Amino acid sequence: STLVRPIVLTAQVGFPCLLAMSLCLLACESIVMAEEPSKPEKSHKSARIGIGSLDSRYELDFEDQFDKGLSEEIWSYRTDIRFSSHQKAENVTVLKDELQIALREEADVAKKTEFSGGGIVSNRLFDYGFFEARIRLPSAGGWHSAFWLMKKERSPDPNEVILEIDICEQDSHNLNRYDVNWHLWKPESRLEHLHKALQVKLQPDRYYNWGAEVSRTHVKYFLDKKLMHTFKMSDEPHGQWQIWLTCIAAELGGSTGVD
Repeated sequence: STLVRPIVLTAQVGFPCLLAMSLCLLACESIVMAEEPSKPEKSHKSARIGIGSLDSRYELDFEDQFDKGLSEEIWSYRTDIRFSSHQKAENVTVLKDELQIALREEADVAKKTEFSGGGIVSNRLFDYGFFEARIRLPSAGGWHSAFWLMKKERSPDPNEVILEIDICEQDSHNLNRYDVNWHLWKPESRLEHLHKALQVKLQPDRYYNWGAEVSRTHVKYFLDKKLMHTFKMSDEPHGQWQIWLTCIAAELGGSTGVD
């Protein structure tokens, strides 16, 4: 499993925003990984995984508690330009075992952005399993928080498979919904995009457990252990993906700007 301790987005320069992800879990399912299910070793179990009835089918594959800071052997920084912000490594820090991402009003004329955000991307590629993150959302509008899976680098190979799985996309101006998505970007012969807006009242001052069970045939999306939606997938290769934990400034989902 993959476990990631709290990611806290602290707003600066007048933005009272906070996104905290306290668990990002990838759990490998023994049914998928072996012909005969093997019992997970108790020493590798984590009481904080919180996947309820799924526990007996998964064993911990990876976790990062951020108790020793942020390891650049495990994570890379998101440093691109997207929508209204440029992403900076300097915005990502670890404080009291929490990964904190500062959201700033910070204009950059050359980059044509007015804000800066940030995030981290796992260096490792992952396969099918159960992923979970414990998240506290920003309170001010205009920030797009996401816990998602996708391979970062693309090759020239036209047959390469690039799949994006959005376990949680939340636009902070509207705490009455979040979105889940499934985007097959490559190969072009298999392009497919699935989307579902999930109506639920969220609070910016508490943590929520977002999770997804990813298999060859489906993606099941969970919120606080409750199944929220399922996308069925064709039983074809889906490639591999990295874990992204990010927040950017974006006028999405009806947002009219950053508060």
